[in-house]
Amino acid sequence: MKTFATCCFVLLFSASVFAQPVSKNWDTALLVQGYPVHSSPLSISGIGFNNPSFLSRFNGISAGISYQYGFTIDNAYIGGFTGKSLVNGLPYSAALTYQTGDFHIGAAITQKYNLRIDSGPVETTTVQNPDGTGETGNLIMDRDIHDYSVISSYNIKELPGNNSLSLGLRISLGSLSYCDNNTFGPTPISTETSDYAMAFAFGSDYKFVTGYGDFHLGAYFEKGYGFRKFVHIEFDKKTMSGPDGRVYYLTDPSYNLEISTPDALRFDADYESSNFRFTANMSEIFWKNISEDYKNSLDISAGAIYKTSDVLSLFFDASMNDRKYADNFPNYFSKEYNALFLTMGADAAYGSYTFGLSVSDSHLFSAETRKQTLARLALGYQF
Repeated sequence: MKTFATCCFVLLFSASVFAQPVSKNWDTALLVQGYPVHSSPLSISGIGFNNPSFLSRFNGISAGISYQYGFTIDNAYIGGFTGKSLVNGLPYSAALTYQTGDFHIGAAITQKYNLRIDSGPVETTTVQNPDGTGETGNLIMDRDIHDYSVISSYNIKELPGNNSLSLGLRISLGSLSYCDNNTFGPTPISTETSDYAMAFAFGSDYKFVTGYGDFHLGAYFEKGYGFRKFVHIEFDKKTMSGPDGRVYYLTDPSYNLEISTPDALRFDADYESSNFRFTANMSEIFWKNISEDYKNSLDISAGAIYKTSDVLSLFFDASMNDRKYADNFPNYFSKEYNALFLTMGADAAYGSYTFGLSVSDSHLFSAETRKQTLARLALGYQF
Protein backbone atom coordinates (compact mmCIF):
# COMPACT_ATOMS: atom_id res chain seq x y z
CA MET A 1 0.00 0.00 0.00
CA LYS A 2 2.79 2.39 0.85
CA THR A 3 4.52 1.67 -2.46
CA PHE A 4 1.31 2.28 -4.40
CA ALA A 5 0.49 5.48 -2.54
CA THR A 6 4.03 6.77 -2.93
CA CYS A 7 4.00 6.12 -6.67
CA CYS A 8 0.65 7.91 -7.01
CA PHE A 9 1.98 10.79 -4.99
CA VAL A 10 5.15 11.11 -7.08
CA LEU A 11 3.22 10.91 -10.35
CA LEU A 12 0.68 13.53 -9.29
CA PHE A 13 3.35 15.78 -7.85
CA SER A 14 5.38 15.48 -11.06
CA ALA A 15 2.31 16.21 -13.16
CA SER A 16 1.69 19.37 -11.17
CA VAL A 17 5.18 20.82 -11.28
CA PHE A 18 6.34 19.82 -14.74
CA ALA A 19 3.34 21.27 -16.56
CA GLN A 20 4.04 24.36 -18.66
CA PRO A 21 2.97 26.60 -17.06
CA VAL A 22 1.71 25.55 -13.61
CA SER A 23 -1.46 27.36 -12.58
CA LYS A 24 -1.25 26.39 -8.89
CA ASN A 25 1.05 24.07 -6.99
CA TRP A 26 -0.23 20.74 -5.74
CA ASP A 27 -1.55 20.59 -2.19
CA THR A 28 1.61 18.81 -1.07
CA ALA A 29 3.59 22.01 -1.59
CA LEU A 30 2.29 23.63 1.60
CA LEU A 31 0.48 21.21 3.89
CA VAL A 32 -1.37 22.74 6.80
CA GLN A 33 0.97 21.15 9.39
CA GLY A 34 3.71 23.61 8.50
CA TYR A 35 1.74 26.71 9.50
CA PRO A 36 2.24 28.12 13.01
CA VAL A 37 -0.13 27.25 15.83
CA HIS A 38 -1.81 30.14 17.67
CA SER A 39 0.69 32.36 19.49
CA SER A 40 -0.03 34.28 22.71
CA PRO A 41 -0.52 38.04 22.21
CA LEU A 42 1.41 38.72 25.45
CA SER A 43 4.79 37.49 24.19
CA ILE A 44 7.00 40.20 22.66
CA SER A 45 8.80 37.62 20.53
CA GLY A 46 5.53 36.62 18.83
CA ILE A 47 4.39 40.09 17.73
CA GLY A 48 5.09 39.14 14.11
CA PHE A 49 2.33 36.48 14.30
CA ASN A 50 -0.34 38.71 15.83
CA ASN A 51 -2.37 41.87 15.32
CA PRO A 52 0.16 44.64 14.51
CA SER A 53 -1.77 47.06 16.75
CA PHE A 54 -0.73 44.89 19.74
CA LEU A 55 2.63 46.64 19.46
CA SER A 56 1.13 49.44 21.57
CA ARG A 57 0.89 47.03 24.53
CA PHE A 58 4.69 47.00 24.96
CA ASN A 59 6.26 50.05 26.57
CA GLY A 60 9.72 51.52 26.19
CA ILE A 61 12.26 49.29 24.45
CA SER A 62 11.52 45.58 24.48
CA ALA A 63 13.17 42.59 22.83
CA GLY A 64 12.36 38.90 22.66
CA ILE A 65 13.33 35.66 20.99
CA SER A 66 11.83 32.17 20.89
CA TYR A 67 12.73 28.71 19.62
CA GLN A 68 10.32 25.91 18.80
CA TYR A 69 10.84 22.20 18.23
CA GLY A 70 8.21 20.10 16.50
CA PHE A 71 8.21 16.34 16.98
CA THR A 72 7.58 14.00 14.05
CA ILE A 73 4.06 13.51 12.65
CA ASP A 74 3.85 9.80 11.80
CA ASN A 75 1.07 10.06 9.19
CA ALA A 76 1.32 13.55 7.76
CA TYR A 77 0.12 12.50 4.32
CA ILE A 78 -1.01 9.51 2.30
CA GLY A 79 1.09 6.35 2.14
CA GLY A 80 2.87 6.82 5.46
CA PHE A 81 4.63 10.11 4.69
CA THR A 82 6.03 11.65 7.86
CA GLY A 83 6.15 15.35 8.67
CA LYS A 84 8.67 17.21 10.77
CA SER A 85 9.79 20.76 11.43
CA LEU A 86 13.07 21.72 9.81
CA VAL A 87 15.87 22.43 12.26
CA ASN A 88 17.67 25.30 10.56
CA GLY A 89 19.28 27.05 13.53
CA LEU A 90 17.14 30.15 13.09
CA PRO A 91 14.75 31.37 15.80
CA TYR A 92 11.07 30.54 15.60
CA SER A 93 10.41 34.22 16.24
CA ALA A 94 12.27 37.34 17.36
CA ALA A 95 11.27 40.97 17.79
CA LEU A 96 12.54 44.38 18.89
CA THR A 97 10.19 47.28 19.69
CA TYR A 98 10.67 50.96 20.51
CA GLN A 99 8.20 53.51 21.92
CA THR A 100 8.27 57.26 21.51
CA GLY A 101 5.19 58.87 23.02
CA ASP A 102 2.08 57.24 21.53
CA PHE A 103 3.95 55.91 18.53
CA HIS A 104 5.52 52.42 18.49
CA ILE A 105 7.79 50.85 15.91
CA GLY A 106 9.24 47.37 15.76
CA ALA A 107 11.01 44.74 13.69
CA ALA A 108 10.25 41.02 13.76
CA ILE A 109 11.43 37.73 12.30
CA THR A 110 9.03 34.78 12.23
CA GLN A 111 8.81 31.33 10.69
CA LYS A 112 5.53 31.57 8.79
CA TYR A 113 5.92 28.05 7.38
CA ASN A 114 8.28 25.21 8.19
CA LEU A 115 7.85 21.54 7.23
CA ARG A 116 9.68 18.54 5.82
CA ILE A 117 7.64 15.72 4.20
CA ASP A 118 9.50 12.40 3.90
CA SER A 119 8.28 9.20 2.26
CA GLY A 120 10.99 7.11 3.93
CA PRO A 121 12.68 4.25 2.01
CA VAL A 122 10.24 2.59 -0.39
CA GLU A 123 11.06 -0.41 -2.59
CA THR A 124 10.95 0.35 -6.30
CA THR A 125 8.60 -1.72 -8.48
CA THR A 126 8.30 -1.95 -12.25
CA VAL A 127 6.02 -3.71 -14.73
CA GLN A 128 8.70 -6.39 -15.17
CA ASN A 129 9.25 -6.66 -11.39
CA PRO A 130 5.91 -5.99 -9.66
CA ASP A 131 7.23 -7.53 -6.41
CA GLY A 132 10.17 -5.13 -6.27
CA THR A 133 13.50 -4.59 -7.97
CA GLY A 134 15.56 -4.79 -4.78
CA GLU A 135 16.25 -1.06 -4.99
CA THR A 136 14.68 1.63 -2.84
CA GLY A 137 14.00 5.31 -3.29
CA ASN A 138 12.45 8.12 -1.35
CA LEU A 139 11.01 11.59 -1.74
CA ILE A 140 11.91 14.42 0.64
CA MET A 141 10.28 17.84 0.32
CA ASP A 142 11.44 20.82 2.39
CA ARG A 143 9.40 24.04 2.55
CA ASP A 144 10.45 27.02 4.66
CA ILE A 145 9.11 30.59 4.66
CA HIS A 146 10.84 33.15 6.84
CA ASP A 147 9.10 36.45 7.39
CA TYR A 148 10.98 39.74 7.98
CA SER A 149 8.63 42.48 9.14
CA VAL A 150 8.56 46.15 9.98
CA ILE A 151 5.67 47.02 12.32
CA SER A 152 4.22 50.33 13.50
CA SER A 153 1.29 51.28 15.70
CA TYR A 154 -0.25 54.46 17.07
CA ASN A 155 -2.20 54.64 20.34
CA ILE A 156 -5.06 57.16 20.59
CA LYS A 157 -5.68 57.64 24.31
CA GLU A 158 -7.95 60.68 24.51
CA LEU A 159 -11.24 58.81 24.19
CA PRO A 160 -14.30 58.92 26.51
CA GLY A 161 -14.09 56.86 29.69
CA ASN A 162 -10.29 56.55 29.56
CA ASN A 163 -10.69 54.15 26.65
CA SER A 164 -8.07 53.96 23.92
CA LEU A 165 -7.68 52.82 20.31
CA SER A 166 -4.53 51.43 18.70
CA LEU A 167 -4.00 51.21 14.95
CA GLY A 168 -1.25 49.05 13.49
CA LEU A 169 0.42 48.16 10.21
CA ARG A 170 2.86 45.38 9.36
CA ILE A 171 4.82 45.14 6.08
CA SER A 172 6.64 41.87 5.52
CA LEU A 173 9.21 40.38 3.19
CA GLY A 174 8.84 36.62 2.87
CA SER A 175 11.82 34.42 1.99
CA LEU A 176 10.91 31.02 0.50
CA SER A 177 13.33 28.11 0.63
CA TYR A 178 12.14 25.21 -1.55
CA CYS A 179 13.97 21.89 -1.89
CA ASP A 180 12.94 18.50 -3.33
CA ASN A 181 15.01 15.32 -3.48
CA ASN A 182 13.48 12.44 -5.44
CA THR A 183 15.57 9.25 -5.72
CA PHE A 184 12.92 7.09 -7.40
CA GLY A 185 13.75 5.78 -10.85
CA PRO A 186 17.01 5.52 -12.78
CA THR A 187 18.09 9.12 -12.28
CA PRO A 188 17.73 11.25 -9.12
CA ILE A 189 15.85 14.54 -9.41
CA SER A 190 16.96 17.35 -7.13
CA THR A 191 15.33 20.77 -7.05
CA GLU A 192 16.50 23.62 -4.86
CA THR A 193 15.44 27.21 -5.27
CA SER A 194 14.39 30.33 -3.35
CA ASP A 195 12.16 33.33 -3.91
CA TYR A 196 10.90 36.51 -2.24
CA ALA A 197 7.46 38.10 -1.95
CA MET A 198 5.76 40.92 -0.06
CA ALA A 199 2.77 40.78 2.29
CA PHE A 200 1.06 43.09 4.76
CA ALA A 201 -1.36 43.22 7.68
CA PHE A 202 -3.32 46.08 9.21
CA GLY A 203 -5.55 46.12 12.27
CA SER A 204 -7.00 47.85 15.29
CA ASP A 205 -7.28 47.18 19.03
CA TYR A 206 -9.90 48.99 21.14
CA LYS A 207 -9.48 49.05 24.93
CA PHE A 208 -12.48 49.46 27.28
CA VAL A 209 -11.63 50.50 30.84
CA THR A 210 -14.17 49.41 33.48
CA GLY A 211 -14.25 49.00 37.24
CA TYR A 212 -14.08 45.23 36.77
CA GLY A 213 -11.02 45.18 34.54
CA ASP A 214 -9.95 46.05 30.99
CA PHE A 215 -11.51 44.64 27.82
CA HIS A 216 -9.74 44.54 24.45
CA LEU A 217 -11.44 43.99 21.09
CA GLY A 218 -9.24 43.70 18.04
CA ALA A 219 -9.55 42.94 14.34
CA TYR A 220 -7.04 42.70 11.55
CA PHE A 221 -6.62 41.52 7.98
CA GLU A 222 -3.55 39.60 6.89
CA LYS A 223 -2.57 39.34 3.22
CA GLY A 224 -0.83 36.10 2.23
CA TYR A 225 2.30 35.59 0.16
CA GLY A 226 2.43 34.79 -3.54
CA PHE A 227 5.74 33.30 -4.70
CA ARG A 228 6.42 32.93 -8.43
CA LYS A 229 9.65 31.41 -9.72
CA PHE A 230 10.89 29.88 -12.97
CA VAL A 231 12.82 26.71 -12.13
CA HIS A 232 15.21 24.71 -14.33
CA ILE A 233 16.25 21.20 -13.28
CA GLU A 234 19.45 19.50 -14.38
CA PHE A 235 19.47 15.69 -14.27
CA ASP A 236 22.52 13.96 -12.80
CA LYS A 237 22.33 11.44 -15.63
CA LYS A 238 21.63 12.44 -19.21
CA THR A 239 20.71 8.97 -20.49
CA MET A 240 18.82 5.93 -19.24
CA SER A 241 18.34 2.38 -20.53
CA GLY A 242 14.82 1.12 -21.11
CA PRO A 243 13.55 -2.44 -20.56
CA ASP A 244 13.92 -3.04 -24.31
CA GLY A 245 17.65 -2.26 -24.15
CA ARG A 246 17.34 1.05 -25.95
CA VAL A 247 19.11 4.17 -24.64
CA TYR A 248 16.90 7.18 -23.94
CA TYR A 249 18.17 10.76 -23.69
CA LEU A 250 16.78 12.89 -20.87
CA THR A 251 15.95 16.55 -21.36
CA ASP A 252 16.36 18.88 -18.41
CA PRO A 253 12.83 20.11 -17.57
CA SER A 254 11.77 23.63 -16.64
CA TYR A 255 8.57 24.82 -15.00
CA ASN A 256 6.90 27.77 -13.37
CA LEU A 257 6.73 27.33 -9.60
CA GLU A 258 3.80 28.99 -7.80
CA ILE A 259 3.33 28.81 -4.03
CA SER A 260 0.85 30.90 -2.07
CA THR A 261 -0.20 31.28 1.55
CA PRO A 262 -3.82 32.15 2.41
CA ASP A 263 -5.25 35.51 3.38
CA ALA A 264 -6.87 35.70 6.82
CA LEU A 265 -9.37 37.90 8.67
CA ARG A 266 -8.87 37.65 12.43
CA PHE A 267 -10.76 38.89 15.51
CA ASP A 268 -9.29 39.08 19.02
CA ALA A 269 -10.86 39.60 22.43
CA ASP A 270 -9.40 39.53 25.92
CA TYR A 271 -10.29 40.50 29.45
CA GLU A 272 -7.75 41.43 32.13
CA SER A 273 -8.28 41.70 35.88
CA SER A 274 -5.72 41.84 38.68
CA ASN A 275 -4.69 38.16 38.56
CA PHE A 276 -6.49 36.69 35.54
CA ARG A 277 -6.45 37.28 31.82
CA PHE A 278 -8.72 35.52 29.32
CA THR A 279 -7.96 35.59 25.60
CA ALA A 280 -9.85 34.47 22.48
CA ASN A 281 -9.25 34.54 18.74
CA MET A 282 -11.44 33.67 15.74
CA SER A 283 -9.96 33.59 12.25
CA GLU A 284 -11.43 33.05 8.81
CA ILE A 285 -8.71 31.46 6.65
CA PHE A 286 -9.24 32.01 2.93
CA TRP A 287 -7.82 28.78 1.52
CA LYS A 288 -9.84 29.33 -1.67
CA ASN A 289 -7.47 32.08 -2.77
CA ILE A 290 -4.85 29.32 -3.13
CA SER A 291 -6.89 26.69 -4.93
CA GLU A 292 -10.48 25.93 -5.88
CA ASP A 293 -9.92 22.45 -4.40
CA TYR A 294 -9.99 23.89 -0.86
CA LYS A 295 -12.71 25.22 1.39
CA ASN A 296 -12.23 28.18 3.68
CA SER A 297 -11.93 27.33 7.36
CA LEU A 298 -12.74 28.93 10.70
CA ASP A 299 -9.99 28.64 13.32
CA ILE A 300 -10.80 29.32 16.99
CA SER A 301 -8.61 29.58 20.07
CA ALA A 302 -9.21 30.52 23.71
CA GLY A 303 -6.94 30.67 26.72
CA ALA A 304 -6.49 31.81 30.31
CA ILE A 305 -3.51 33.24 32.19
CA TYR A 306 -3.25 33.17 35.97
CA LYS A 307 -0.72 35.42 37.64
CA THR A 308 0.28 33.61 40.82
CA SER A 309 2.70 36.39 41.85
CA ASP A 310 4.81 39.16 40.39
CA VAL A 311 7.29 36.47 39.39
CA LEU A 312 5.26 33.56 37.97
CA SER A 313 2.30 33.24 35.57
CA LEU A 314 0.65 30.03 34.39
CA PHE A 315 -1.35 29.74 31.19
CA PHE A 316 -3.52 27.32 29.25
CA ASP A 317 -4.75 27.59 25.67
CA ALA A 318 -6.89 25.51 23.30
CA SER A 319 -6.52 26.13 19.57
CA MET A 320 -8.73 24.46 16.94
CA ASN A 321 -7.90 24.66 13.25
CA ASP A 322 -8.91 22.75 10.16
CA ARG A 323 -8.54 22.48 6.42
CA LYS A 324 -11.02 20.78 4.12
CA TYR A 325 -11.12 19.88 0.45
CA ALA A 326 -13.93 20.83 -1.89
CA ASP A 327 -16.46 18.13 -2.71
CA ASN A 328 -15.09 17.67 -6.23
CA PHE A 329 -11.64 16.65 -4.99
CA PRO A 330 -10.73 12.93 -5.30
CA ASN A 331 -11.68 11.11 -2.09
CA TYR A 332 -8.41 9.18 -1.99
CA PHE A 333 -6.50 12.33 -1.10
CA SER A 334 -9.21 13.95 1.03
CA LYS A 335 -7.68 13.25 4.42
CA GLU A 336 -8.98 15.27 7.34
CA TYR A 337 -6.68 17.94 8.73
CA ASN A 338 -8.63 19.05 11.80
CA ALA A 339 -6.58 19.60 14.94
CA LEU A 340 -7.14 20.70 18.52
CA PHE A 341 -3.90 21.81 20.15
CA LEU A 342 -3.86 22.03 23.96
CA THR A 343 -1.11 24.26 25.31
CA MET A 344 0.21 24.56 28.85
CA GLY A 345 3.06 26.76 29.95
CA ALA A 346 4.56 29.18 32.42
CA ASP A 347 6.22 32.59 32.31
CA ALA A 348 8.72 33.70 34.94
CA ALA A 349 10.00 37.23 35.51
CA TYR A 350 13.36 38.14 37.00
CA GLY A 351 14.23 41.81 36.99
CA SER A 352 14.02 43.00 33.40
CA TYR A 353 13.99 39.44 32.03
CA THR A 354 11.08 37.13 31.27
CA PHE A 355 11.36 33.42 30.56
CA GLY A 356 8.65 31.32 28.97
CA LEU A 357 8.24 27.59 28.43
CA SER A 358 5.23 25.91 26.80
CA VAL A 359 4.21 22.56 25.36
CA SER A 360 1.44 22.11 22.78
CA ASP A 361 -0.04 18.70 21.98
CA SER A 362 -2.76 17.57 19.58
CA HIS A 363 -2.86 13.80 20.10
CA LEU A 364 -6.16 13.67 22.03
CA PHE A 365 -8.70 15.23 19.66
CA SER A 366 -7.09 15.50 16.20
CA ALA A 367 -6.91 13.67 12.89
CA GLU A 368 -4.01 11.28 12.34
CA THR A 369 -2.41 13.81 10.00
CA ARG A 370 -2.18 16.39 12.81
CA LYS A 371 -1.06 14.41 15.86
CA GLN A 372 2.03 16.30 17.00
CA THR A 373 3.81 17.76 20.01
CA LEU A 374 5.43 21.21 19.95
CA ALA A 375 7.80 22.61 22.57
CA ARG A 376 8.62 26.33 22.71
CA LEU A 377 11.13 28.35 24.74
CA ALA A 378 10.93 32.17 24.86
CA LEU A 379 13.10 34.90 26.34
CA GLY A 380 12.18 38.57 26.71
CA TYR A 381 13.95 41.70 27.98
CA GLN A 382 12.57 45.12 28.96
CA PHE A 383 15.20 47.89 28.68
